[in-house]
Amino acid sequence: MRILLVEDNVDHRELMSLALTGHDSTWEVEGVGSGEEAVCLLLGGEVFDLVFLDYSLPQRDGLWFLGEVRRGKAPPPVVMVTGRGDEQVAVEAMKRGAYDYIVKHEGYLKRVPVVAQRVVEANRLALEHRQAEEKLRFYGEIMENMSEGVYLIRLSDGLIVYTNLKFERIFGYEAGEMIGKPVTIVNAPTAKSPEETARKIIEVLNRTGVWYGEINNIKKDGTPFWCYAGCSLFEHPEYGKVIVAVHTDITERKRAEEALQTSKELFEKIFISQMDPIFLLDAINPPAILDCNPAATEVFGYTRQEMAGRTTDFLHVDETAAKKFLEHLYSTLFKRGFLHQFEFQMRRKDGTIFPTEHSVTQLKDEQDKRIGWVNVVRDITERKWSEERILTYQEHLRSLTSELSLIEERERRHIATELHDNISQTLAITKIKLGMAQGLTSSTDWVGSLNEIGELIDQAIQYTRSLTFELSPPILYELGLEAGIEWLTEQIQEKHGIQIGFEDDQQPKPMSEEIRIALFKATKELLINIVKHAQASKAKVSIWREDHSIRIRVEDDGVGFSTSEGKQLRKTTGFGLFNIRERVKYLGGDMVIESEPGRGSRVTLSAPLKEE
Repeated sequence: MRILLVEDNVDHRELMSLALTGHDSTWEVEGVGSGEEAVCLLLGGEVFDLVFLDYSLPQRDGLWFLGEVRRGKAPPPVVMVTGRGDEQVAVEAMKRGAYDYIVKHEGYLKRVPVVAQRVVEANRLALEHRQAEEKLRFYGEIMENMSEGVYLIRLSDGLIVYTNLKFERIFGYEAGEMIGKPVTIVNAPTAKSPEETARKIIEVLNRTGVWYGEINNIKKDGTPFWCYAGCSLFEHPEYGKVIVAVHTDITERKRAEEALQTSKELFEKIFISQMDPIFLLDAINPPAILDCNPAATEVFGYTRQEMAGRTTDFLHVDETAAKKFLEHLYSTLFKRGFLHQFEFQMRRKDGTIFPTEHSVTQLKDEQDKRIGWVNVVRDITERKWSEERILTYQEHLRSLTSELSLIEERERRHIATELHDNISQTLAITKIKLGMAQGLTSSTDWVGSLNEIGELIDQAIQYTRSLTFELSPPILYELGLEAGIEWLTEQIQEKHGIQIGFEDDQQPKPMSEEIRIALFKATKELLINIVKHAQASKAKVSIWREDHSIRIRVEDDGVGFSTSEGKQLRKTTGFGLFNIRERVKYLGGDMVIESEPGRGSRVTLSAPLKEE
């Protein structure tokens, strides 16, 4: 023990030091002559277990020292030493923090070591008591601020003897309202009564010392809810053996678990009942099958056990196809994050190759890390078969349309030939004979009548010629497509007053009759569309050869239209642009439309030529 003597009288200081060390030689005593020296030692970091302080000091008295020394973090206990008649000063010193006092009288030195030992021990006990109180206060604050509810139940009668604030809030009670009530008030009635639930828990506690698990509790207002509870036994100094229980409200967790279970059951139902095969794959490259639904076993012919744990290579046509599929899968997922309706050939267990459509999405965990794939595979054999039937049917329709167009054109040509060779010739001969008859008569009345008849015959001949060219212009067959289209532009220009230019590269363009008729009709249809809809003042038709194809461009300076609107392709009369395109495509050609509102339009037709 270290003791500091603050005494300005050297003799008294020496006597007190001898009294202390004489009592216990292990005691270390250090003496100073003023309060200032003592304060410097203590505030400078020196540690003493006890200070004997003389009240009468030079310059500053002992009361000043008491005030200064208390500024330290852990000041040692101080015993004030006073002379006779200074008892009132000692009382004041006690009020300012002195632990005890000694009056200097005969025999006081004998009391010094006794007081020293008693004060140090009393200070140690007081310090331990304060530390215990602080610890209890600290633990109390912890209990009151815990996120879990804590309560104590006296085992002898099952009554609640303590609840923290959180426990009261969880159960909806006011502060202190639960104290003295039986523990059964917190147990919800289930298949077991609240009393039976408490009894079962106590049985386990008596046998093992601990109990923990989920328990169905009930609030003050009667609302049942789930808690997770942990209980243990210990001996309480006041209540004897008690149960300490910690409750955590897990209502939200239970709801989440129930929702998760419901989602899981729903997913399993969807997974099992889905008509399309579904594969769950891991995240390894190449991915292995974790699970598959019944539709997958039905479509591919393998059992679930035969497919689980294997990579998907055996489901592909061959190794090259499997590699190609994965390359496409990863490149698409890198760009878009998923693969949607990708068509690919697959193979069944019996070796049958069949068309499929794949939709693949990623499975990710909470950290957005990929943990697997979901691949929905649709067998599109029936759809492909239906598509092929539709394409074949459409091909037949186009063939029939083309054949009908040829038959129609041949019939037109036949009718035109009949008109030209028979009716026109008959009318021409009739007119000649009528002219001869006019020369043989001198009657004015007959001459006038014959002139009228001649005019009517002229009109009939002109109409017959016009109808002949309208049905099937002979120039198309006699001089070819270029001459036929040039004649067509002249006829439309003369009839409708629109200026139409014509340009031909004069290169040979051998083509089938079917293509010649189709291109002539298409050009005619385009020019009529310009007249009816384009509000154009000028138009132009250009024909040229390009490699093994013929190109015909029809352009105008009219109002134009938006090519992004598909309905524009059907706004025209007759076959319309859409049907022109279909007819040309059937013959191996194409039609390109270029137009903008207010900037006219340009349509380019192309078709294959015969090999020379």
